[in-house]
Amino acid sequence: MSGNRIVGNRVFATNRLLPDGGGIYLRGEQGTSYANGAVVSGNAVTDSAHGSWNVGIYTDDSSRWITVRGNAVHDYRASIGGCSEEWGNRPVRNVRFHGNFWDDTVPDWLPRRDHPGGWPPAPAARRSWTGSAHI
Repeated sequence: MSGNRIVGNRVFATNRLLPDGGGIYLRGEQGTSYANGAVVSGNAVTDSAHGSWNVGIYTDDSSRWITVRGNAVHDYRASIGGCSEEWGNRPVRNVRFHGNFWDDTVPDWLPRRDHPGGWPPAPAARRSWTGSAHI
């Protein structure tokens, strides 16, 4: 699979029944390089703070060669990022985030990381963070 484009969508009210999923969900190899990999761009993903693991833009295990840029995500259990299941030999690799805007939501059961990425550090109050991170 290669060349997938998820561009310019309004996604809302997802995962009202399932505890695990995302507004935009990707899994597995999406190409062989960034040039022919998936692009997730210009989407507004909102209003789905349901379940225990509902991610606005979710790059799940084995995701590779994905560019996530210029999206806005708000009001999810977790806003942007995904799993890197090293233990299952399904690591996430070659996913780049650039110029996205999201609230700083982290599920209660997930420890906050010390570095920018899926969930950047923040004070207890929710705030926005923009930038880029490579996984």
